[in-house]
Amino acid sequence: MGVYGGSQGGALSIVTAALSPEVDFLVAFYPAMCDMGGFYHGRTGGWPKFFQKDADKVEVEPAVMLQTLAYYDVVNFARLLRVPGFYSWGYKDNTCPSTPVWAAANSIRAHYARFGPLEFPCAQA
Repeated sequence: MGVYGGSQGGALSIVTAALSPEVDFLVAFYPAMCDMGGFYHGRTGGWPKFFQKDADKVEVEPAVMLQTLAYYDVVNFARLLRVPGFYSWGYKDNTCPSTPVWAAANSIRAHYARFGPLEFPCAQA
């Protein structure tokens, strides 16, 4: 059985493949929810972009929030992958930026992982 998705579905494809022994392969396009604490640490974070702005208005201590976000961060599930997969993302994507997706991709230890940029003709200059 395979799993496939893009954006939040891409994140859920990685999570499902990491947790379910029934999954044999996956495809994840521009996965969201990668490196969700990135903005707190001074780098680009993934969607839904926690800590990007109005962080001072959050009533939860950042350390507690970061600890909780780790339970849902795709980077932590990517480390658990043991099945082949295809992953692609856009370098100019403002919703799911490439930097946090690279954080997840660099955590994948599965054999035969394939990576490639996702290009749209209308986005080319």
